[in-house]
This record gives sequence, C-alpha cells and structure tokens, in this order.
Amino acid sequence: MALILAPTTAILISNETKQILQKDFITSTMVLGGSTFYIFYKHLLPHIKLRLFIIYPKIVIQSLLIIAHLSYFKLYFGGTDICYDDFPCDPPKPFIEEWASMIGLHYLNLHNSWWIFLGPMLFLTLTILLLSGISKGMEGLLDINSKTQMKSKKILNTSKKEKEASNLTKNDFGLVHHS
Repeated sequence: MALILAPTTAILISNETKQILQKDFITSTMVLGGSTFYIFYKHLLPHIKLRLFIIYPKIVIQSLLIIAHLSYFKLYFGGTDICYDDFPCDPPKPFIEEWASMIGLHYLNLHNSWWIFLGPMLFLTLTILLLSGISKGMEGLLDINSKTQMKSKKILNTSKKEKEASNLTKNDFGLVHHS
C-alpha cells in the first residue's frame, strides 16, 4: 500500500512546495540572504501546513479506493485466509471484516442477498463523499482566508491614504501655470 500511495503523495507535496517557492516573498528572502532552513521554517512550513490538511483527506480517499479495488480481486487489506489442504475448502476470505473486504467477498451474491453487499457499499461511498466534502470545504476556507487577508490589507492601506488626505491644508497645493 505504501508503495502505491507514497509516489503520488510525494508528487502532491512537491507540487505544492514548488508553487509556494515561486512566490515573491520567497524570492525576496533569498535575495536578502535567508538560509534554506530559515526559508523552510519561517515561510514554507506555515503555508504547506495548511495545504497538508487539504491533501490528507484526498490521500485517505485514494487508499480507500485502492483497498476496495484490491478486494474485488480477493486481495484483502487485513490479509487473506486461504486453505491449501487437499480436501475441498472454503473460498478465500479476509481475516478482518472491513467494508471493502465485505464488498469483495459478497459481490457475487448480489442477486441472492443484495443487502449484505449494499450496506458496506453505502457506507464506503458515504465515507468517500464526506471526505471529499471535507477536502473541498478546507480548500474553500483556505481561499477565503487568503482573500480576507488581502481585503484587510487593502482596507488598512486605503484608511492610511484617507487619513493622509484628510490632513491636507490649503498650503499643500500650489498654482500650476500652463504655457
């Protein structure tokens, strides 16, 4: 499982890191002589930490889908109990009864006992949809926080300009002659 999920996770995190390293404040820190440790600790880590909360539910969704697909091929997450005796044995069954293994074990009996298949399938689907909603909600919160911070900076800048403009007197203006 780690061999399957580690490369995609590494690619997701490296893409997020590259995106943050291309920002102007990182370039400014490099120009001013900031060390790589300083850039990582003070600039990169606070930004990537928020994005990891978005990446984590996506990784969990990926792993749930992989487990469900493997159970279709009778490769169960907790291990498979296979009988190697000479006499007729039961079909391979999982050591741990979890949703994906229950789906993989009972999908052939869908026409006889559909409720055994439908329960785990419904809960697995619901879990994936909820995790997807959590991920989308956190993305929205991250976007709202960045937009709110930008708006508050604009409000502060405009209020400073208004104060400077309100302190103007008649002597601050001069007569301009056109020739």
